[in-house]
Amino acid sequence: MQTILTTPPSVTPSVQNTSATLKDYVPLFQSLVWSIFWLLIFLLFRRQVIELLDVLREQLKKGASFKVGVLELSSSNVVEKTADLGDKVETAGRPDRLQLLFKAQGVSKGRFFIKSTKAMKVPGGCVVQVTSEIQNPDKTWSIAESLTFVPGDVVIKDDTDSEDKKSGHFLDNSNHSAGLEQV
Repeated sequence: MQTILTTPPSVTPSVQNTSATLKDYVPLFQSLVWSIFWLLIFLLFRRQVIELLDVLREQLKKGASFKVGVLELSSSNVVEKTADLGDKVETAGRPDRLQLLFKAQGVSKGRFFIKSTKAMKVPGGCVVQVTSEIQNPDKTWSIAESLTFVPGDVVIKDDTDSEDKKSGHFLDNSNHSAGLEQV
């Protein structure tokens, strides 16, 4: 059975005002003006900006550091032995048995991080420790560590860069390399 309405519904149509006023366009104008302003500034001073960036890049290569707000760029020296700390440090055992293979620190996605890899020779191989630390938004730290054992006759060798300066250590598994040479 069908229902047929005999009287029209009593709904008054609402009339929307579709005409925009000038105040509605203010954010658009501001965005356009600021974009054009920064484009003009860049075009007027692009040579100076490029020179400044080149100078900063060269200074960082030479080992200088600079800080802008919370961002700090530096190529600081990594302390590899507790004897190099300078301050009085109380130790138990031999803390320098773990040799630093790799260390990186900086800011990624607005969060400070530290990552390091250390190795220690033990009978029958080598123990490798990888540590990752990242600063949380509430300024606490999340730390993850992993240990693995590399079997065989592993040698921790000094690594040198293109200018024959010591740049860290690396692992050399002589059993593995000897096996490759025989193939």
